[in-house]
Amino acid sequence: MAEHVVAPIGKRLMVQVIDDVADRDPERKVCAVPKGSEISDGFFDLTFRELAHAVNYMSWWIVEAFGRSSTMETLTYLGANDIRYLVMVMACNKTGYKVGWWICLIPST
Repeated sequence: MAEHVVAPIGKRLMVQVIDDVADRDPERKVCAVPKGSEISDGFFDLTFRELAHAVNYMSWWIVEAFGRSSTMETLTYLGANDIRYLVMVMACNKTGYKVGWWICLIPST
């Protein structure tokens, strides 16, 4: 079995940590995500494998839609205030973009 090489702690980007944990401990829980708008709808656990997959899928979509950025251009995401913001930020990090922080907090009523 090959030895797993990890960059020194404090020298990695968050997206690298997500990929590393997804590789070493894929079923590790990242967070509990609500199933709906009411607490009574319940929650489901999101694993590092699922988070890494979501980031990779969003990265692929960004590259297909906009190409890679070599000049740290800005992309903005306007959507639900949930785990998708983290996915977008990490995908931008992987594809060379920065995220515009024009976040509009709209009540979900």
